[in-house]
Amino acid sequence: MSRGAILGLSFGMKKSGHTKSNKALAKVAERVFYKKGLLVILQKELAECVDFPPSLVIKEHRIKGQHLDSDEVIAQAAEFMKLHKIDTVWLVAQPFLHRPQCRTLLKNYGFRVRIPKTGRIPFDEDSLQWWTRGPLRTLTYAILQKFTGRKGHKGH
Repeated sequence: MSRGAILGLSFGMKKSGHTKSNKALAKVAERVFYKKGLLVILQKELAECVDFPPSLVIKEHRIKGQHLDSDEVIAQAAEFMKLHKIDTVWLVAQPFLHRPQCRTLLKNYGFRVRIPKTGRIPFDEDSLQWWTRGPLRTLTYAILQKFTGRKGHKGH
């Protein structure tokens, strides 16, 4: 028998309030939760936008002072899901470049990945993270990561 969970990853952040992306992604996580009734694992920025308590909220990197990136969110979620014998993940993430990367990471951990319908998830030009402000910036960030290993979190 298959056991599933919802995993939601944030996209961008603000000093106060929430990005348009995270608000939209949280709505998707809520919709899937109320339809499927699964365990829910959310990165902090999404957890703050939903109207129910998630099963797990991922707030920080396990190594003090390290940036909480998607790799670390997925590593923490995978540990929790294996403990709870989850084999199928409903992935909620920004569809443009971010979701395919997250899907690959989850498959590498051995999970089956389902993608709920998201509709258009907006970017937020006011995000503190430059690479989440628009599709060209996200593409530039992906290219920098691929060819230089650069992460954009330093100095936002």
